[in-house]
Parts: sequence; C-alpha cells; structure tokens
Amino acid sequence: MLRNFRRGAIIAMTLFWAAGWTTAPGAWAQDVPPMPVEELPAGAEVLTAGPVHEAFAEPVTMDAQAGTLVPRQPPASIEEAPPAERPAAAGVVWIPGYWAWSHARGDFIWISGCWRVAPPGMYWVPGYWAAVTGGWEWVAGFWAAAAQEPQEIQYLPAPPPAFETGPVGLAPTPDCIWTPGCWYWQDGRYIQRHGYWLIAHVGWIWTPAHYSWTPRGYVFNPAYWDHDMDARGVLFAPVWLPGNGVTLRAGFAFSPSVCVDLGMLRVNLFVSPRHSHYYFGDYYDPYYATVGIYPCFESERLRTWYDPIFAYDRWNVGRADPRWMENEHRRFDDRRVNPALRPPRTLVEMNARIAATPVASRESLRVVVPLRTFVTRPASPLRFETIATPERRRLEAQAATVHEFRNERTRWEGPAPVAPREAPRVIPSPTPAPAPAPAPAHRETPRGIPSPTPAPTPTPAPAHHDETPRVIPAPAPAPTPTPTPAHRETPRGIPTPTPAPAPAPVSPKPEHTGPFVPPRDVRATQAEKVTLPVAPPIINRPAPTPAVSPTPSRTAPPSDDRGHSRGPDTRVPDTRGSDTKGADTKGPDGSSTPDTAGGAGGKHR
Repeated sequence: MLRNFRRGAIIAMTLFWAAGWTTAPGAWAQDVPPMPVEELPAGAEVLTAGPVHEAFAEPVTMDAQAGTLVPRQPPASIEEAPPAERPAAAGVVWIPGYWAWSHARGDFIWISGCWRVAPPGMYWVPGYWAAVTGGWEWVAGFWAAAAQEPQEIQYLPAPPPAFETGPVGLAPTPDCIWTPGCWYWQDGRYIQRHGYWLIAHVGWIWTPAHYSWTPRGYVFNPAYWDHDMDARGVLFAPVWLPGNGVTLRAGFAFSPSVCVDLGMLRVNLFVSPRHSHYYFGDYYDPYYATVGIYPCFESERLRTWYDPIFAYDRWNVGRADPRWMENEHRRFDDRRVNPALRPPRTLVEMNARIAATPVASRESLRVVVPLRTFVTRPASPLRFETIATPERRRLEAQAATVHEFRNERTRWEGPAPVAPREAPRVIPSPTPAPAPAPAPAHRETPRGIPSPTPAPTPTPAPAHHDETPRVIPAPAPAPTPTPTPAHRETPRGIPTPTPAPAPAPVSPKPEHTGPFVPPRDVRATQAEKVTLPVAPPIINRPAPTPAVSPTPSRTAPPSDDRGHSRGPDTRVPDTRGSDTKGADTKGPDGSSTPDTAGGAGGKHR
C-alpha cells in the first residue's frame, strides 16, 4: 500500500511539473505560487505520442477522403492559458488547442495549443467537429491567403481527380522538388495546371496548391512558402484528461509546459490522410495502418497525399546523406518488428525508461522536454522572451476569439436552412353524376290527408379547384421506319469492314494506389463566395509589395562559391520570377496567381 502511495505521489509530481495547471484567464498576478498537487485532476497523463496540432503542420490531401467517424460528441473546449515564455520572432501567434480522437485509447485527447510563426501573408481557419449520420466527423482547418478586408472564402463543386501527383521525368537540377498538378476553377469550369519542378530553398518548406473539403464545398488553397519545422515555433505535448476535463474545478485553466522535441518528431513522424493530421511517436504497430496512419515515406507509394515535410527532408537531408531514404525504411522496419526500440507513449513511461537506461542512450528516448529546458537550450534556433501580464491577458482573449471563429465556421458551412415546405395540394377526383332515383310505386293517399312533400335533395358544393388544369399531352407520332439500305454484294474472300466504334470520352483517374474512402457530397454546385462574418483572429498580413521592374530578379538563399546554400534564408523566396508559360496562370476565382504556376525559378514539365 505504501508502495502504491509513493508511486501515486511520483506520478502526481510528474504531472504537476508537466501540465502547468494555473489560475483561469483573467486572474493572472505577479509570481503566482504553484498549485498544490492535490488540485490536479487524478489520472491525467501527458502523452508523448499523438496528433500534431493542425496549425503547426498539416499534410496536403490530393483527393479528399471521408473523415474518420467517432462514436460520440466531443466535449466542450477546456480553459487554456498560453505559457509565460514565447518565441521572440516576428509573426508569432498563440493558437489554442482542440479535442482529437485517439485510436489507441478509444477516447478524446486534448491537443495543446502551440506557438506558431505564421506563414507570411496567411490567416488561420480552425477545424471543427461536424455531426453526421453515424457519429462525428472532423472537418480540417487550413491556412488561407490574406486579402483585402473583408476576407472571403469561395466554395466550389468537387474538382476532378488529382493528376501528376508524382514526378514526371527527371529533375533538371539536384536542387529541384516536384510540385503536383492541380485543377483551377476558371470561367465556371475546372482547367488543368500541370505539375512542374521547383527550386527548393533551405529553411523554407513548399506547400503546393490544393483543395480542402468542407460540407459546403471545396476551398482552393493557393501554394505558399512556410517556415522550416525548427523555426515554426513551439509544439506542446497532448494531454489525456479523465472524463475529458469535465471534472476540472471552476476557476482553473490548463497551461501547457512540455514541448515536443522537433528533432525526435521528424524521426517518428506519421500521417493520417483521412484525418488531415500528422502524428508523432509510437505508431509502428501494424494496427495503425488499418486505421489509416502511415509513415511519411508511404506518400510516394500510396499517392493519396503530398507530404511537404518529407519532400523537403528528402531534398535537404538527402544532399548530405544519399542513403537517407534507405535508412528511413530500415529504421521503420526495425521498430515495427522490435517494440523495445519504439519511443515511449507517456511522460511517466519516458521518465521511467530514461532512469533505467545508460546515459549515452537516453537522448533517443527523450521525445518531449520541459519548456524551461527548451528555452535555455543553446542549440535552439529560436530566442524566447517573457510575456508581460497585460500581453498574456490579450492572448487569452484572442484564444477565446479563435473558438468563436470556429463556431461561426460551423454555422456558415453547416447544413443549409430548410425552407418551409408548402402543404401538398390535393387534386380532387371528379364528382360522379348522381344516378337517377327509381320512380316510387303509386300509393293512393286517403282523402283529406295531404301527401307529404319529399325533401329536396341537397346540392353538393362545387369542388374547389386551385390548380391549373392538367394538360394531357398529345400522343407522340409513331417513329418513321428507317429505310433498309440496298443490299450490296461483297466480293468473296473479302470480309465486310466493321465500322470503328466512337471513342469514349476519357476522364482522369485517381493516381493513388492505397485505400481510398470517398468523402460525402458537398452542397455547392457552382462557385459560392462567403464574406466572413468576423475578422480572422490569427493572421500574418503580407508586407507591402515593392515596385517590380519589368524583368524582376529572383530571390535565392545565400550560397558559397560552389553553389551550395550556406544556411537558412530568413527571406521568403520570391515567387514572382516564374519560368512557367501557358494559359493556366489564374486562380480559382480568375485572378492571377503566378506563385502557383511556376514558383521560385520553377521549371515547367
């Protein structure tokens, strides 16, 4: 019993160190004392495996699939406060967490909020859970291009199947990555923009143009450059709360303080195309492939998604290690066969395994680290700053606005309001004419007694016809018989030529080879624009565009005299100098989009 008590105390202290429970938003004070262990929710666990926050990193689904259904409604969002330290970088924002489904637990887990250096010129549209027949389905969030106020989202009918998802031909130079083909909506129809080779840049990850599925319609997401993972901000570990947080005491909030080691994340990174999420940690068991969670390198074989992180790492790491792909496959196979090589799944398990492991081998088990360790790490590519109390309160209010924005999205994308249906009008049957009554037999009336006058038969009220008379169509004329062609005798030995059948119209076929579940139909049958009822709270507005000369020069990362990149370039690669030529240079709304039609020094196929 004493042993169990000590073990419970160790777990509680670990959770206290990790979870960072504190006072609710709006109640911050200077030097707030730590909460006592007894106030922590019993049984809560910090996880070292789970979904990656969708705003931090998200795969690109080539052909939309039906989302994973969960059997019950997600709980209400918990109170969450941003940590006291944040990256000192331009464009950094706090994006609050949300509930996600855990296949391993068969329950919801809380995906902690994250510090995110937003992509330049983009704003965040958060995902949400939608009620559908048979359960609840996740509708993914996405980064949208920030335009002039007010912001608009265009919903489109389903695009044709994806094409040219894999490379066509050989890369013109070793510094090129492949950008898949895409359909563009123009003049009321879809047109093709072929795939092409794009010059890669160190420190910048290319996200190609693609579509996001919503119940209302498909949303076109233009291509954009995003920061490398090491420069995106801070990703915090997910948490499992018993009872999904319903037992949390009023007046308290969760403040994440355990960071995911981004180097270990890249080593143990997986993808769920149906859920539009990356996953990190131990997903090596063959069971996870049956629920649609795959290692990143499977994107080359299954072709159901494009993986921006994998494409960047294959180019960037592969330059120094030509056998990088081979090593990725071997590492996965070793951990799939040997569970002892897999990373831990909870913080408690990680600490126990580290304590029992020699010092030289401990780093391979350290999937997560405390925020304080991450902030003071010398090799961290980010610098941190302490947030003042007024700024923390502003961030808390902004997080509440993100939840309101998510709720607004569920309303404007939800089922269309049902118009009141007119009661069906009944067409009365024609009233048959009354049959003549038979003449009564003559009966003589005694004299002095008047004959009773028969009561008049009541005349039926005329039927009320409130419909246009039905028109009976005239009988269609009989088809004119086709005259029999004159018989022409064919010379013996020469077969009669059979006319060639008319060629059937060719429609593109999906290029993916993996399991595919088509999504539900959308409401949009033509383009529909929706003006956002509220301004997006998470936005990184684009910098003013400088004047462009008639022959704009391309911006490229600094390089040495051998042509190799010296390091990350903090500038956004220029996407105006495109080598692509052709008519497919308009976005889905007909506007010019040169950034998605050739990229920075892109070479068309």
